[in-house]
Amino acid sequence: MAASARATRRALSPRATYQQEALASELWSLLQSLSLIALAAWLYLCKDTANIYLAGAVTALTLLLLIVWLLRSQPERAGLALVAGLALEAVLLSRVVPSLAGGGLCAIPILAGGLLFGPTAALLLAALLAPMLSASALGGWPAAQPALTLLCIGLVTWFGLRPWKQRLDMLYDRNLTADSLVVQLRDRQGELNSTVKALDVAYRLLESSNRALALARQEAEDLRKLKSRFATSLSHELRTPLNIIVGFSEIIYRNPGLYGMPQWTDALRRDLAQIQRNAGYLSSLLDDILDLARMDANAMPVRRELHDLGRTIQDAVAGIASLAQQHEIVLDVQCQADLPPVYMDELRIRQVLFNLLTNAIRATEKGTVTITAAHKDSEVVVAVTDSGPGIPAEARAWIFDEYRQLDSGTYRGEHGKGLGLAIAKHLVQLHGGRIWVESELGRGSTFSFSLPVVERRASTLAQAAPLPLPKQRVKPVLAVLSQRESTAAYLRRRLEEYDVIRFAGEDALLANWQALAPIAVIEDGSGQQVSSQPAPAIVSRLPQPIPVITCTLPQSHRVLDGLGFSTVLTKPVSGEQLLAALDQALGDGRPRRLLIVDDDRGFVQLIVRLLQDAGYAADEVFTAYNGTEALRKAREHKPSAILLDLVMPDISGTDVLAALEADPGMPATSVIALTGATPADDDEGSMGSFQVWQRRPLAEKQLLRLLRLAVSRHLDERGGDSGSG
Repeated sequence: MAASARATRRALSPRATYQQEALASELWSLLQSLSLIALAAWLYLCKDTANIYLAGAVTALTLLLLIVWLLRSQPERAGLALVAGLALEAVLLSRVVPSLAGGGLCAIPILAGGLLFGPTAALLLAALLAPMLSASALGGWPAAQPALTLLCIGLVTWFGLRPWKQRLDMLYDRNLTADSLVVQLRDRQGELNSTVKALDVAYRLLESSNRALALARQEAEDLRKLKSRFATSLSHELRTPLNIIVGFSEIIYRNPGLYGMPQWTDALRRDLAQIQRNAGYLSSLLDDILDLARMDANAMPVRRELHDLGRTIQDAVAGIASLAQQHEIVLDVQCQADLPPVYMDELRIRQVLFNLLTNAIRATEKGTVTITAAHKDSEVVVAVTDSGPGIPAEARAWIFDEYRQLDSGTYRGEHGKGLGLAIAKHLVQLHGGRIWVESELGRGSTFSFSLPVVERRASTLAQAAPLPLPKQRVKPVLAVLSQRESTAAYLRRRLEEYDVIRFAGEDALLANWQALAPIAVIEDGSGQQVSSQPAPAIVSRLPQPIPVITCTLPQSHRVLDGLGFSTVLTKPVSGEQLLAALDQALGDGRPRRLLIVDDDRGFVQLIVRLLQDAGYAADEVFTAYNGTEALRKAREHKPSAILLDLVMPDISGTDVLAALEADPGMPATSVIALTGATPADDDEGSMGSFQVWQRRPLAEKQLLRLLRLAVSRHLDERGGDSGSG
């Protein structure tokens, strides 16, 4: 019974539950009070046993209380039974004992009804009991007097309990609202706790993922560097012997007289041609691999300037025209007449065009290869269309990947290296452009690439050095004052977040100041002691007080500065490069006595053959294979020019040069340096210093930041030195 009552209360609304609980509480209080009254009456009856009416009334009250107690699990029924029993007992006692009719006996059920069921119930109960007591005159009382008394009691109870009832209801509503808010707050707190736990778990997972990502990134960077070093080392290791093969095959093919033969047989000439062609293919492959390695290492120099793209396309077509004629292919150029200038490296874009045109000619059996260029929005789109067999849809997804090739049915002739399109993609992306392919099987393919363009204002740009408007730039501008383009190329590779523009002099920079709005000026101080230089004159001439940084900067061949070399040749060395360097070093009228110094005997022999092919006599060329032998033969033969390798096992080339310059018995000699290093290699291990000049004083935060940077750099260097020792 109690369990069902609790279940019933749980099923009720909060207000109904509250009313049930309040009714049960008040009923229990009345039961206790009436039980005490009944107990007192029974004690009184123990002394006065002759009072029959009182004994009956007390017995009836006791039975009523017992019934109510049995109905306690149903408060409403128990309350109704109590009120009804009290009212009935009051009416009966009033009839049996008329003196009680006008007393307070009838007030008991009215008060009980008001307490249990509210003021309205008390008023209704008084109105119900009044007619019952007024049915006849009782004990000489006027008939209306008991009714009025009960009504007054009902009204007093109604007016007395009603405000308390309203206050209790209001307090309950507030308590109910507070309970609801507490429940909501508890639920919200539970949700927040769950969220905090989830965030804590997510934070740990994020930390773990970040660590894994950092490790993966470091591994990927290490692998990329390893790949770049491997490709560069492999290219360098293969370049010298391959250059020897190419050089000797050209000399043998072109000049059989050097070997005592009037001419070669046709079979031998064809074999030599095969050697030349395949050696040239390998040399081109090595160049492509080295280019890709430099692109991956962000060391590919891109010298962007404003150029006429239409003229660049015409130059590329002219360079590939002979190949097209061999395959009976017509090259149709359709360039928009008013193409805007493009900010690009002309050499690199010509390389992109050459790769695309070569593929188009190889893919076309007979017909036309069309080259179009048009200005669309803020870019110029160049397209190369062939009439070949087309490219399958699945191959278009990887057509620009490295070392991926289509099957032999797509391109005729020799199979490609699988690098041309990958290099083209990298070069276009270095210019901020994009490249894509459209193809349909049986109807040919169209390879397109886009380059961003800039608009020019003739009134704001100097005619001698046209440059793009600053509003078209997405990167801040660094102006570089240097006579060497290699300086700007180095900075572009290392400072990709800036747009590096080189000027040969201060006047050119100032003429384009408004159009560029540079954030800083870098003055190349290579070959000078920067720390002893006064503030550069450009500081006072600048329209705005921006920093001027004077520093020593790496360059492609740093050995040129202050070491006495007339020029530097990078291996592999062609015959044209060699003869041009010798003509520049010897001039007209000087005797031709040459000393070749290199520890690679094959390379020395190739240089000797190239010189003999150019008309040098045997007694005009001397050779040495190490630094000690070079010093001895230089003092013995007094050569007019020396080809000197910089890296030798015993004495370096720079030490050989220093020893020759310190020898008073040696005449003035032109020294041509030979090195296998590329400009990207020269960047490694470069050292330099800098000073910052600015018209306005440095802010405290800027000064402290520079001081911290200098101190931390010094501590890092000391830690590295001590750790290595």
